[in-house]
Amino acid sequence: MPEPDSTPGGNRPGEEPEEPLLRSTRLPAASASTVPSSHTTPSSAENQDARATELRDALDALRASLEGRAERAAPPAPPRPRRRPGRGVLLAAAVVVLAGVGVIAIALAPPPRRTAGPPPSASPVATAAAPSSSAGEPSSSPSASPAAPASPTPGPGPSLTTRPLPWPGGAVLQPPGLAASGPGATAPGLDVTAALDPDGRHVDVYERLLLRPGSTTLVLQQADLGALPAARLVGRGGVSDLQVELDGRPVRPQPFGGSWRAEAPGGGGITRAVLRYRLAGVLLRQAPAPPGRFTLVLRPLGAGPVLAGRDPVVVRIEDSRIGTMSCPTSRHPLCGSVTGRTHTATLPGDATAVVLAQVTRR
Repeated sequence: MPEPDSTPGGNRPGEEPEEPLLRSTRLPAASASTVPSSHTTPSSAENQDARATELRDALDALRASLEGRAERAAPPAPPRPRRRPGRGVLLAAAVVVLAGVGVIAIALAPPPRRTAGPPPSASPVATAAAPSSSAGEPSSSPSASPAAPASPTPGPGPSLTTRPLPWPGGAVLQPPGLAASGPGATAPGLDVTAALDPDGRHVDVYERLLLRPGSTTLVLQQADLGALPAARLVGRGGVSDLQVELDGRPVRPQPFGGSWRAEAPGGGGITRAVLRYRLAGVLLRQAPAPPGRFTLVLRPLGAGPVLAGRDPVVVRIEDSRIGTMSCPTSRHPLCGSVTGRTHTATLPGDATAVVLAQVTRR
């Protein structure tokens, strides 16, 4: 008896022939990676979506072949979505940016301004607000109201200092050999010390005054020569480098006309005054006179207020070239005396502040 056919696809007797089994090569083989898992990472989820799309396309192709219709062209695979950064990363980046902005704002903020108050002894004076140190810098206190404009007041000038006076042998603040007592030192009056300058053209003068109580203003001027013959020859140079001290404090004399006015700081009274200055054009050549003979004309600046109170004026010159000293406007013009190299003239109460001295140049 013949054996039944054991080949695949053979039909047993009495059975209907089977349809051939169609297999599609498009179906991907199942693997563990295609099984969804609840603990998949974002990258594995994207791979699962791609595989599902491929399976769907393969099923569509198989269905089309079974139904005898043309295979539908598979649509192009959509582009893989870009991976977005996690929420935690975005929050961390935002925190870093905000921190950097805060640091920059603190670094660029202008420092608070400090307003220095006036010293305890100073009187309060309204001042205008100072301009900003850099263009466009905002004010440190926007809510503050602008300061009222201050009334114009003269600014303080440079501090005055006493300069040494040119003198034979070297500049000095105080000539040597001043009297320790007498008018201008211990009694009301004026003490004048003069010296011939080595250049032969100038005379340096140092005056010290002791005033009676009640003086608040000192007027300094040279006496009028009147009818003296030398009047037309004096005044071609005049006074220069005038320095004034009132009670030991330097002050700036204010010129007006042919004189100067000096006032004590604060308007107080004046007790002592010191003057330093130079004279030019006061050595006059008169004829007839021996060769090298000149006449020195001295008119002390501080003699006016002293003579007004009938106080004495003493003029001293220590120089071997000085001869006779006289007071030409007095009834007794011979007012001079000599002690060694020092020549002294004391003005009488009826004279004006004019002293003449003979000078012989060798």
